[in-house]
Amino acid sequence: MHRLSVIDIGTNSVLYQLVEKKPDGTIVPDIQDIRNVRLGEGLSPAGIRKAAQDRLLPILHDFKKLAESHHCDRTVIVGTRVFRAASNAEDICRRVLSETDLHIEILSPQEEAIWSFYGAVYDQSEKMISVIDIGGGSTEISSPDKDSIQSVSMNIGAVTLTERHFRHDPPLSHEIQAANGEIDTALRSAGHINHPGARWIGTGGTVTTLAAMHMRLKQYKADRVHGQNLSMRHIRKLLETMTRQTLIERQKQIPFDPSRADIIIAGTLILNRMMTTGACQTLTISDRGLRFGIALRELAAVSKTEFYEKG
Repeated sequence: MHRLSVIDIGTNSVLYQLVEKKPDGTIVPDIQDIRNVRLGEGLSPAGIRKAAQDRLLPILHDFKKLAESHHCDRTVIVGTRVFRAASNAEDICRRVLSETDLHIEILSPQEEAIWSFYGAVYDQSEKMISVIDIGGGSTEISSPDKDSIQSVSMNIGAVTLTERHFRHDPPLSHEIQAANGEIDTALRSAGHINHPGARWIGTGGTVTTLAAMHMRLKQYKADRVHGQNLSMRHIRKLLETMTRQTLIERQKQIPFDPSRADIIIAGTLILNRMMTTGACQTLTISDRGLRFGIALRELAAVSKTEFYEKG
């Protein structure tokens, strides 16, 4: 049995995932943890702020100890949109390596989309699946195309949209309209990928949080959220409720992760516009996204160029 730890450093959060490869070859996610870091908060031409870096280092130390306590064979760390956008990304990677002995691999937009896709579809039998991954700083869409995976990445996310458009609590109608306008522009520019008849799977913090909210969970339970379906009606009902609530009221609605309350509206707007544009009525939730996809890569369950096959 092999044990691998994957740490995903995003714009909003740092996520830890322990993955095991069983003697029979099956690969299963196990312990996971999430810490709010807001690494992309106030991202400027000067790069990621020192205060944000200082929040990141203790978290990485904690997750390194967690991996050691689980007797992992190794730990893999990936950085996504916030590192791609930061002018000082290489300096931060050097600092992390110096202070924690951990190496950060910065993923390209295409790599992020593809590995999120593989992670999300690992336990699925259908071929025609579109995967959307809404993050803090970017959103990816991936779909199969013959013997490869097509993907697009858009520089819109729950954190970036919130910072650019929302100045009131709750957001005013013109702020929501402006955010929707940016989302629609990004979708048109990206050439929204969607195959008629494809089943949609959503991964990332926005969709898993919405599923847990819909289920009225007091504590987040990955095994209950994974595989749940959210209809367009459910999503719009949640959105309508949240846009009338104050931050404190939204925090009470997300007891398992109240730190996400200020960005959940923006993330839900992205999901709503994507499903509307793609004529998608139901979204299947996957708790297995980028981290699980990276684990599959590292455990040699799938290569960067092969198309997933079942059976």
